[in-house]
Amino acid sequence: MNLRLQLVVAVVIILAMIYITNKVRKKQVELKYALLWYALGLIYLLFDLIPPLQTGICQLLGITVPINMLIFLAIGLILLIIFQQMMIVSKQAKTITRLTQEIGILNEELMKTREKDEVR
Repeated sequence: MNLRLQLVVAVVIILAMIYITNKVRKKQVELKYALLWYALGLIYLLFDLIPPLQTGICQLLGITVPINMLIFLAIGLILLIIFQQMMIVSKQAKTITRLTQEIGILNEELMKTREKDEVR
């Protein structure tokens, strides 16, 4: 990879991390969800700025083309993010179900209380 392309990639990664930082600062994204993106950015930044690191890991894993390793890494991390989001959605679905049931019970109790007050 030539130096110009490395610089462009590094600038894009840094700008993306600044964007994520601003979203966290404005409380539009929670830090615990942004940490995975920070880690991903740092990994790709290291691979971009230190090409021998990428080549060494490729040789260690037996991958002949470094871009294949980056694509494999990206797919793995995307799957990890999807799994994390699935766990969050599942937890929220359970919470919503529980809250809906509690609201139903409270509404029923309120109706019974109102009926008792009307009888008196």
